[in-house]
Amino acid sequence: MDKHYLDKIGKDMAAETDRYRIGAVSRLTGIPAVTLRAWERRYQAVEADRDTGGSRLYSAEDIERLTLIRRLVDMGNAVSTVARLPLEELQARIAADREQMLRSHADEQREQRIAVAGATLATLFDSGDLASGLTLVGTVPQVEDIEVVLKGHRLDVLVLEYSSLQPDSADEIHRLMRLTRAWRAVVIYEFAARSVLQRLEADNVTVVAAPASRLQIELLCLAPARRPVPQAETGDDDATVSADPVPVRRFTNDDLAQFSAASSAIECECPHHLSTLIRSLVSFERYSAECENRNSDDAALHAYLHRTTATARASLEQALVRVARAEGLL
Repeated sequence: MDKHYLDKIGKDMAAETDRYRIGAVSRLTGIPAVTLRAWERRYQAVEADRDTGGSRLYSAEDIERLTLIRRLVDMGNAVSTVARLPLEELQARIAADREQMLRSHADEQREQRIAVAGATLATLFDSGDLASGLTLVGTVPQVEDIEVVLKGHRLDVLVLEYSSLQPDSADEIHRLMRLTRAWRAVVIYEFAARSVLQRLEADNVTVVAAPASRLQIELLCLAPARRPVPQAETGDDDATVSADPVPVRRFTNDDLAQFSAASSAIECECPHHLSTLIRSLVSFERYSAECENRNSDDAALHAYLHRTTATARASLEQALVRVARAEGLL
């Protein structure tokens, strides 16, 4: 954790040395305060101290733990499976997930083509080799320059930097994705309303609170290309949660609507039927994920349902790709 960045949150620091109040911790980790309380209460992710007034006080080690847990959750791990792990094991899981993603890309036919936009991101990616499986198409100092520099490029992932996300930012992000033909976006932000984050997360955009390391961004760029791995038959009915990341969405709701509309023009109903099935699975995914976060009593069951539904959705998305290519829609 960058000590200079921690010092910027001084107004929310407690009187005790290296103790931080929940507002500061929320900004440092990108985890909403209500989620911090839930993770502590339900999963014992950390055990915060209390001041004389009863307010939570977090240590620098607590912040490091929470940051690692959040990264693992961003990679698709259920919070219930990582929240109680020791700090050393959290660090090892981050490294293991990175190696697993890199190995998975060794067999990919095509690397993920990415571009980054934003002053900090441009500096971050201007030097050094990218992780295996990634190709950097370009860096743009300002998001508004994308239309000039990257228009017409066919990207897989567009990485964007925003100081703040406003209600109209989501529309701009999707427009830039269409402009660069990117089917996935990663957005690094400093400030944002929860409603804006929820809208983006529901529509194939990964949002990450600043600061974000280059490694973290590269892992997020690698994640979308992963394919669901069939689980071995165990012979029992227990709902076991896999440690593999949940497959992310390949198509936005707008994409699915366009495929459905194209069915009447090409006299083939398959794109329409597949799009309808995928939308239905996406809805159940969200429902399962919400239940996983709300209900600690059967969180593992809903985590299993969430992952299973996401895997089925990813398979149907791959089927839709084949149909769309056969019909000239891609």
